[in-house]
Amino acid sequence: MKNLILFDIDGTLLQCGSVSRECLSAAFEKVTGHTFPHEVTFAGKTDPLIVREAFRAVSIGKSDWVEMEQKILRTYPRYFEERMEDLRDQSRLLEGVTELLDFLAHRRFPMALLTGNLENTARRKLDVFDLNRFFPVGGFGSDCADRNRLARIALERACRHFDQRFEPARCWVVGDTPRDLEAAKAVGARSLGVATGPFAEPVLEEFFPDATAADLSSLGDIVKLLSSNP
Repeated sequence: MKNLILFDIDGTLLQCGSVSRECLSAAFEKVTGHTFPHEVTFAGKTDPLIVREAFRAVSIGKSDWVEMEQKILRTYPRYFEERMEDLRDQSRLLEGVTELLDFLAHRRFPMALLTGNLENTARRKLDVFDLNRFFPVGGFGSDCADRNRLARIALERACRHFDQRFEPARCWVVGDTPRDLEAAKAVGARSLGVATGPFAEPVLEEFFPDATAADLSSLGDIVKLLSSNP
């Protein structure tokens, strides 16, 4: 049995400039009437968690959170759709990604997503580079605000889709933030931290991943790692 590989998107497979932040901020401002708080960061967080941190930052009462969050997460994809041209202009595929995914697919490695993006916006981002064909299923921010729980959702969906029982130890999470590495630990999976996002390798190593890499360009080394037995 080959290992299951769960990939993060932003900062791991690609970068999409400021489009996501601008669209989510616009949806937040439309629904709440508040300017999106600049101190709320995005890296490694699910979209619902980002929204909730913004609610807290502008002191919106918790009694309004559920209704407002639902409205924001319905509005956000519509704004995102309107910015597809900007998304295509600003997006950049990270080094080694196409070669790695092509190789894994050719060798029939099962792959899925583990991302804080809503499924709708995740698929839009991947469409820019025709990457959806590699990822039939995944765990998304639209499933749950807790990234650690998303790892379990992604694993269970992959088991059903591929009709295999993947033990967590035969699963790798590939991501660029400490939250990706923590999600792997939460489900008992192994993790590869890649320093293609906002965190350098020494920072990622502080969270005890099974391995780190500067990027995904060293095809032979990365494949050997992801193929390894527990």
